Amino acid sequence: MRPFPGPLLLVGAVLLAAPSVGAYPIPPVTLWQLTAEADLIVVARVAAVESPPNPGKNFAFEGDIARLHVLEVWKGSIDSEVAVTFGKNMICPAPPRYIPGETVLAFLETGETRLARMEGRTSKKHMEELATTLPGHWFTVALSYGTLYPEAGDRPFLRDLVEDALALQAQSPLPESEQRAWHVRAAARRVTRWHGLYALDRRTDEVLSFYDRKPMRPKIPTADERREVMRGFIQEPSDDHTVAMTLVFVGAQPEPEFDRAVLGQAERLLAEEDIPYWLGDALARVAERYGSRNGRRDLGLKDDWEEPNARALRRAWGQARERYGIPQVPPAPAPPPEVRGVAGLTPD
Repeated sequence: MRPFPGPLLLVGAVLLAAPSVGAYPIPPVTLWQLTAEADLIVVARVAAVESPPNPGKNFAFEGDIARLHVLEVWKGSIDSEVAVTFGKNMICPAPPRYIPGETVLAFLETGETRLARMEGRTSKKHMEELATTLPGHWFTVALSYGTLYPEAGDRPFLRDLVEDALALQAQSPLPESEQRAWHVRAAARRVTRWHGLYALDRRTDEVLSFYDRKPMRPKIPTADERREVMRGFIQEPSDDHTVAMTLVFVGAQPEPEFDRAVLGQAERLLAEEDIPYWLGDALARVAERYGSRNGRRDLGLKDDWEEPNARALRRAWGQARERYGIPQVPPAPAPPPEVRGVAGLTPD
């Protein structure tokens, strides 16, 4: 089913002491921002998730505890164990995910930092109450965006990326060209593809960017940047909505091997009973790379928020492939499965 941006009902009440108060998804937060805002970044095994019976009124919707056994510290300092306060049953905004037995990359902030973020967002009386309860606790930066589950083989790259971000963020003024190169580097790898592409141009993610009201001044990608992102996709293809995001970023710049990598994933997904909401948009952009002037029209996609009909899309795609000479590529193997509900896969 295609996500539909819009206000969502909060089950229960507002999330007390959260980074953004209200029954509404928070603006997306990428790896660069997570790295800058976290007091502590750890790789840890989720030893247990506990739900105390009486968390107290200021933790009414963040009353669960994730007990983490720390394996690596990438920023800050901590003993081998850390307890993180969160709300596993929150619906909107989407909460962080702590999966017992799994290894998480967690971006954490102290209660003092969270209290400072609340300044000016709530009443003076509420701030006084929070000042007696938040200090001494750990929380997750940016809720669902602040817990990631990279494969073990991806963690060395991620650590290098985080360390490079910290080094750049320590400079004053921040070297913008090096920051942009960092994001392109992130966009070229599957594990950080969403983070890099969203930071470079949030318009590539039409769903999550709906909740982002920050000023936007995206730069047109250079040919070298497009090539780097396409090379990365060839080596590590995705099968989530970053396929469509990548196609938006690279535009019409030709690269047959990239097209084949995209088509391999698209053909596999197109054969499934339930096709993802973004697949029609992705196929439309592929058609435009082969000469279509309006891929959405060629594929019969009318409404931006209309969920594509699988049978009609298969038929229209076959016709477009024949009309524009798009090569027929066999379905490619699926990439490793991802943990849903975090980062770019945060539910809207």
